[in-house]
Amino acid sequence: TGDGPVEVGRQAGHRIRLGARAEQEPLEAFVEQMKRQGFEPEVREQGDRFDVTLHTCPFTSAVLADPDTVCQLHLGLARGVAEAVGDIDVDELVPKDPRRAHCRIRGRVTHETQV
Repeated sequence: TGDGPVEVGRQAGHRIRLGARAEQEPLEAFVEQMKRQGFEPEVREQGDRFDVTLHTCPFTSAVLADPDTVCQLHLGLARGVAEAVGDIDVDELVPKDPRRAHCRIRGRVTHETQV
């Protein structure tokens, strides 16, 4: 397509965002979608900020061959899912060694949780 890896990942994130339950909070829906992609996410929240630790990299061998491209695809995927879910922004992906995983997605919730 001529698009860079972040944009390709973002477009893919828009397409996979299916099946979230209406009662889910945005961050919960985001984490569920990342789980469906095989990342085994764990979320930690602090105020409106969040870190999602990805305990598994579903593309370990590809990352070892071309880490920049695959990590940028994953960042785009996270941003696309976040945009499709709504009310959260993904700021960055902090990559780690894919054999050990634990990459982090950092972002923020952009709405007030309703009680």
